[in-house]
Amino acid sequence: RFSFYIVAAFAFYNNSKQRPDLLASSTNQAKMGIGLSTLVKANIGFFGVYGAQFLLTPDLCLGMNFGELKVTEMHRFLTRMCGTSLLGLCWAMSKLPEETALEGWCYIGTATTVVAPLYAQACTSLGWKTGMEKVKMPEHLIPVILSLGFCAANWSTHLSK
Repeated sequence: RFSFYIVAAFAFYNNSKQRPDLLASSTNQAKMGIGLSTLVKANIGFFGVYGAQFLLTPDLCLGMNFGELKVTEMHRFLTRMCGTSLLGLCWAMSKLPEETALEGWCYIGTATTVVAPLYAQACTSLGWKTGMEKVKMPEHLIPVILSLGFCAANWSTHLSK
């Protein structure tokens, strides 16, 4: 389950070592050293991978994140619909100018983070009685941490202009 994220992180790290210009400073880059273009592409990749997983393997996605959930056809339908929407969003963002796309990722990424992984995590961690299945720990921390990391990088880059 964690292997995909480990491989992706290693690939990015390895690529940044071979191409130091990806992390170099310029006027269009954040203080943390991630270029605007790289950040927009990373958002497209991040949400694209989740969208593809939701669309193609809804049972796997739900099983990885929620405990004893009995997956129904309605779960599969809604999960695939979310996947299709995420892939469409990624396509649309890839067609926008980078600065506009980054601003979009700020708002859409933050909203998605709040209504999806953070809400599910809060329901489990705080014991809210919502009828939602409890999230699997520590697996569910992956989307929570990654989503928050992208939100921080997006807002930091957007606000530093």
